[in-house]
Amino acid sequence: IIMSTHDNLKSLAEAYFEGKISLEEERQLFAFINDNDDKKKQFYEYEENWKKHYASEDTIKAWQKVYNRMQVA
Repeated sequence: IIMSTHDNLKSLAEAYFEGKISLEEERQLFAFINDNDDKKKQFYEYEENWKKHYASEDTIKAWQKVYNRMQVA
């Protein structure tokens, strides 16, 4: 997967939030967004937008648990 455009990143990020990407795609996504702060910022903006429009309260709580675990590691 080559994420050279805004739309590609957005599409893959949304698939990630919905749990619809493979482990390899996830690895590539995070390698891409961790490349620089602008990409990371854009990813988190997509996440906030997705949560506002699509995520249930339970989903948001589950994501918070994941983030908390990532902070500890």
